[in-house]
Amino acid sequence: MILGLLSCEGNSSVDNRVEPRSQGLSDAYTFSDSLFELKIPKDIRPINEVSNSGSFNFQSLFKEQFIRIDIFEKENLTEQFESKSGDQKQTLLKQFSTFEFSSETEALKVVKASDWIELISDSLDVLAKALDAKAYGIPHRMSYWYVYIEGRDHMVQLIFSTPFKKKLQFEEQVNAVVKGFRFR
Repeated sequence: MILGLLSCEGNSSVDNRVEPRSQGLSDAYTFSDSLFELKIPKDIRPINEVSNSGSFNFQSLFKEQFIRIDIFEKENLTEQFESKSGDQKQTLLKQFSTFEFSSETEALKVVKASDWIELISDSLDVLAKALDAKAYGIPHRMSYWYVYIEGRDHMVQLIFSTPFKKKLQFEEQVNAVVKGFRFR
């Protein structure tokens, strides 16, 4: 497992009950763009065309599973982070993931978080972090996976979310989607 990062143990409240694991991507379709392709579970469908910001959104309302894909041009990020940071020891991927993760999670009340996990998938450098959190306006705890992938010319942010009680059910699919990501 790539992102089996957080324990699902907790107290016995209703919010902590977890549904059983699914079987990965036994039934999926390929979603492709001019820059990338990946396998998406068949019941998670696109909810809009690409936005001006280079973002793709997918959801299964029935299963309460959500995926967001953001694409960034590496050239712009290199300039941005070089001008902001004197720390040349950190890779662009680390600077990018730290900055984006901080921006994405500032409104969450984190209950539990993994450490950053570094991995390689299809010869691509990947940083990932998982967390369980309370989000403003959502009455129950949510599970999130944040994945950052560095390509030759682009950086990608993948964000997966589902209610905590459905975490195990979605986790294997999250791993399979990440493993199946390919730049074109």
